[in-house]
Amino acid sequence: MTLLIPVANFFLPYGMMRELWNRSNGLESWGASYDAPPVTSWWALFVPGAALNGMLLFLVMFDVLTNVAVLTPPGANALMMFAATMLLIGAAVLLIRLLRAITSAQHQVTHIGDTFA
Repeated sequence: MTLLIPVANFFLPYGMMRELWNRSNGLESWGASYDAPPVTSWWALFVPGAALNGMLLFLVMFDVLTNVAVLTPPGANALMMFAATMLLIGAAVLLIRLLRAITSAQHQVTHIGDTFA
């Protein structure tokens, strides 16, 4: 059961954010699973950034906790860390824009309670 939690972290936030986007923009509950390009853009940057970060963490922990050294080309770890950081910064910027758009859409709805009904 505990193995499902890390796997669910790669699917559930996207679905929840997509539904929040669609419902905030006035789609009925049956249309809440339609594609939402701003959510997809955010998720397309977040997943590879988090995966690269996780891979680097695994390499460092493996190197520290075992007597086995993982050899990589000079600068490869720094390049991967730079790429992961840039992806996560881009994802953060898109998430801020996404949340502002959702908030704006919810303020424009006549009855805010209808967003979550």
